[in-house]
Amino acid sequence: MTPGAHLSHAARLAGDAHRSLLIIQRTLLAAHLHLESAGAQLLPATEVEFAEIIADAGALADELQRVADDYGRRAADRALTERAAA
Repeated sequence: MTPGAHLSHAARLAGDAHRSLLIIQRTLLAAHLHLESAGAQLLPATEVEFAEIIADAGALADELQRVADDYGRRAADRALTERAAA
């Protein structure tokens, strides 16, 4: 596998992680909404922690998207370099 192919694969994996985190974030949000709909009263500290976890998952997903984009750009640049050298 060439260095460019490794970068391309890393970009795909970071993109997969991004999508997985978005699913986790949405699932946590849905669970929270169902708890509220069921009339469950969370302790204030638990409520804050739940909100923080949901926000952290979103922030991490955003960062992973930036990483995936960066790896994608690097892979494209590397592929051009590899083609020029061939």
